[in-house]
Amino acid sequence: MFFVFSNKIYAKWLQNYIWSTDERNYIHQSEMKGDEEESKKAAPDTNGKELAAEIRKQVERQVNVAEKLAKFTPVMEFLEENMDSLRELLAASEDGEDSEGEIPHFAVPGTTKTKSVYMADRLAELVTEFSKVRNVTQRDIFEAAVIEYLRKYGYRDAVDSLLR
Repeated sequence: MFFVFSNKIYAKWLQNYIWSTDERNYIHQSEMKGDEEESKKAAPDTNGKELAAEIRKQVERQVNVAEKLAKFTPVMEFLEENMDSLRELLAASEDGEDSEGEIPHFAVPGTTKTKSVYMADRLAELVTEFSKVRNVTQRDIFEAAVIEYLRKYGYRDAVDSLLR
């Protein structure tokens, strides 16, 4: 945490930048000269009590900021702990946006086996239409759908080892 107790003392450290209480930010000394002349005309030099009051205000502001930031510490720790998972999720969503309309094809090892599935007639018609429009087999559609479903709902490792 960085405390500013006197504008003049820390000017060397800040490379000619001085804290402006009006703008609540650091500004370059060259911009401050015009303001200093006006402030000298407008108000006499501050005494020790006013300086101490200003220091107290600045410390209180910084403490308030620190307290507000402290509320987010658990969130930041959670994000740090789950960074890899979050990156995977973001990459997956980006891949989904970039590959919109592309159907994933998986080379699943092993022999083929017939499976009969009962489904609503409208869904079956939709699959048939999609198959014709996209020039892809219904088998590819169902394999991709099942693989994505299994990955999403807890069998990611098993599916990934199967596809290796």
